[in-house]
Amino acid sequence: MMYLINYDLKNPGQNYDDLIKAIKGYGSWAKIARSCWAIKSTKTAVQIREDLKQHIDSSDVLFVCKFEDWASYNLDKEVADWLNG
Repeated sequence: MMYLINYDLKNPGQNYDDLIKAIKGYGSWAKIARSCWAIKSTKTAVQIREDLKQHIDSSDVLFVCKFEDWASYNLDKEVADWLNG
């Protein structure tokens, strides 16, 4: 299944390298926008949220949803190809 991950990191100057590593740790991923990623996983959205929330602050926002149908404008071709793959 394909999931969309969005986050809003509220504390400037924080190091969120661990969050990025955790997202990339799913193996199959694409960075869609600054804080928007897509991953492929057999886990549920709740499981992914639980995995990732340990890498953010309690004031940050994290959103994970499963998606199948999508449309874009000016999306990088490489990302579009990944989403179509």
